[in-house]
Amino acid sequence: MVYINVTINGKIDSKELWNDIKEYDVNVTDMGEVTFVHGKTSMYDSMFIIDICRKYGDITHEVTSI
Repeated sequence: MVYINVTINGKIDSKELWNDIKEYDVNVTDMGEVTFVHGKTSMYDSMFIIDICRKYGDITHEVTSI
């Protein structure tokens, strides 16, 4: 298991993002001009989550083992 933390800069459609990643059971927090995707997942799934987030804009991400 790993903990993933993705930051997406800019205003995005967070409901659409949620629909795209809800199967991975991670959280989406929309703060207006920045959106966070975070939670526990497998290393394998983290690659898919990061790839999906890239579709929504410029991202930074961190994956740490737990």
